[in-house]
Amino acid sequence: MVEGVVENGPVMVEGVVENDPVMEELDVAATPRPVFHMLKCNRLNVTESDANYKRWKESARKFDAVDVASGRAGGRSVNQRYTSDVVTVSLQRMLEYLQSTNTAHSFSPWELESEAACLAAAEKLVRVARNSSLLEGCVCWQDTLIQTVTAMVDGKENLVHGFLEGLSKDQLVPYLNAVHAVQHGQALKLLIHAPPGCGKTYVRGNARVVFNGL
Repeated sequence: MVEGVVENGPVMVEGVVENDPVMEELDVAATPRPVFHMLKCNRLNVTESDANYKRWKESARKFDAVDVASGRAGGRSVNQRYTSDVVTVSLQRMLEYLQSTNTAHSFSPWELESEAACLAAAEKLVRVARNSSLLEGCVCWQDTLIQTVTAMVDGKENLVHGFLEGLSKDQLVPYLNAVHAVQHGQALKLLIHAPPGCGKTYVRGNARVVFNGL
């Protein structure tokens, strides 16, 4: 325990510091705080973040020759990573989003009237894209589908890609704002908020390297 008094000027501290009390280990299962339950179920640390980063780099190597601006090179497209199942689920979620918002689109009301209708419309879009000739400038059916759907949502390609990447409605807003800022040469401010030990400093360092290289 530290005791002290303030005299004219600096603080004069007198006393003895006793040994810090022994802190019992936190019982994660007993606490109601959501963050602790999240930590219990997820390995959030620098080592895991580094492993994820290496896996992402490895999976991206097949697209090293792809031009960043066009997303295509040598008969390949970055959109080829989207499987039929991923595209179908993503489009269904996007159609449900359109139904619940005022986003401009050219889909028919009956295509958005229910969850089943959205799924049927998504499956049809995938089926038509896979069985039709590629549109001009496209190298795979995914390119054709994205171009087709983009035209049906008033040219909002970033919206289409947001759902293809699996973003939630809450994540979609900051994602679209961030893309808009970068595309219009505006400063992009990032707030990284997460529990201790999950790699915030690591992410910040890598983000600085990536953005300085743009």
